Amino acid sequence: MQAVKRLPRMITTHPLSPDPEPQPAVSSFYRDVLFAPDSSLSQLKVWVSQDSSNRGAHAEVEPESQPGSLLGPRLLSNAQELENFLQIANFGKASCAQTAVFLISQKNTWSRMQVSYAIFSRLAVAFRMPPVFSELLSAFGQKTADTDGVFQSCFSCFQELSFRAATSLKDQLDICYNIRYVELNGRGGKNPWSFRNFGVLHCLRPASGESGWLLISAPPAVRERLRQQAGDDSRRQLLWHAYLLGAMLHNWRFYINFLTEQYQEISTSVVISSFSMKNKTGLTLDLATPERLRAVHAQAHRALCILRSYGNVSQGILAHTRGLRQHKLVRHEDGGAMTMALRRLMETTAVHACQVEGLLKSCEFTAQTIFQLQNNHSIGMAQDKLQNLERNLADAAVQQQSLVSLSRRLSGDSGATRLATVVSLAYASAGLVAALFNSNLVETSSPANNFTVHKDIWIFVLAAVSFAFLTMLGVWLLETSQKRKIQGIK
Repeated sequence: MQAVKRLPRMITTHPLSPDPEPQPAVSSFYRDVLFAPDSSLSQLKVWVSQDSSNRGAHAEVEPESQPGSLLGPRLLSNAQELENFLQIANFGKASCAQTAVFLISQKNTWSRMQVSYAIFSRLAVAFRMPPVFSELLSAFGQKTADTDGVFQSCFSCFQELSFRAATSLKDQLDICYNIRYVELNGRGGKNPWSFRNFGVLHCLRPASGESGWLLISAPPAVRERLRQQAGDDSRRQLLWHAYLLGAMLHNWRFYINFLTEQYQEISTSVVISSFSMKNKTGLTLDLATPERLRAVHAQAHRALCILRSYGNVSQGILAHTRGLRQHKLVRHEDGGAMTMALRRLMETTAVHACQVEGLLKSCEFTAQTIFQLQNNHSIGMAQDKLQNLERNLADAAVQQQSLVSLSRRLSGDSGATRLATVVSLAYASAGLVAALFNSNLVETSSPANNFTVHKDIWIFVLAAVSFAFLTMLGVWLLETSQKRKIQGIK
């Protein structure tokens, strides 16, 4: 099994000085792949929460806002609306303690993000977006195939604080990561689950308490959880990461149960086939069973790699929280709650990972059983073929013996026929001589011992020769017929 790499954590500091605004973190190279065309209607949503002392500054955005609540969502259709919102909310100026949550969605997993490049670039400037966040965006946007070939698309990139003895008020703390989770796709059938990507960027400015979130393709469960936690101030918002990871882990137990049920069906089929083959009842292993088992094994392997990356994300956030607690950038009780929440998540992730590891071992054991069954089936087929060959050889030997006996018998018959022919010829010759002397064709005179041959003797000779020829022809035809019989038997 291929091990999952642990990606390094990076530590940087982002000043909030009045220097020239930084360039967008995302290159225009991704314009046609990640973002919607500028002419289309963008769907950037924003939720904003402010404390009660700063409600008046935000009244123009959402006049019905209440203290401590999450406002919105507000739909921003173009770059000018975003610019107006940033000016009204004073977001990015570090002048008030507020929380802004920007939501970017997709029509489907493999489509462009529903925001234009111009809006995203302006948002990147407002967030002072770290360049490493562009690495996370490769998991989103238009594509034709799944791109997590080595199961590392769920990875973490942390931009941690460069901690100093006296922290400057201009520091910005950034945390960004990409979570890959499972969700019901609504199609049903044999594969009702699909993998989704969820991108997170959290910018925290400890000096002012300002906090900015950028969520890409956030599932409904995450949005609902954010609404429930809207009253938290910016320093308690580290707990939001635990809430986000917890929401992403919710469906994993159902997905693992789904894989386990698929494996149990395959395992039952293999056990029945093994029993049938041992008892020679005629039931054999389905040819599609090994392919189904390989598919379950591949899905379980992907799940294990993604669950391990959940642990990497949790460990990175935990290390970040410890650093914030050490430099008193987060309250002690909040840091303790965050640590406990992350540890519970890591324990849950470890339990899921152990279940998947057990499933992988079961798949490997069943694969070995299938291999043995296939070998036994092949050996049994070879033995059956060998037995059939032995029976054919025995039948051939019996037929050979029959042919030999028949050949001997025919040889004896042929010898008797030849003997009868010779005897017949001799008898015919003797009969011919006797007939010559007994007929009037040849006469003898006693005193002089002279022979007198009549002229009609040639007729007799011709008849005798014809008779002999017909006799020999009959013998030849008989032998030819016997040879043909022998060839037909062979």
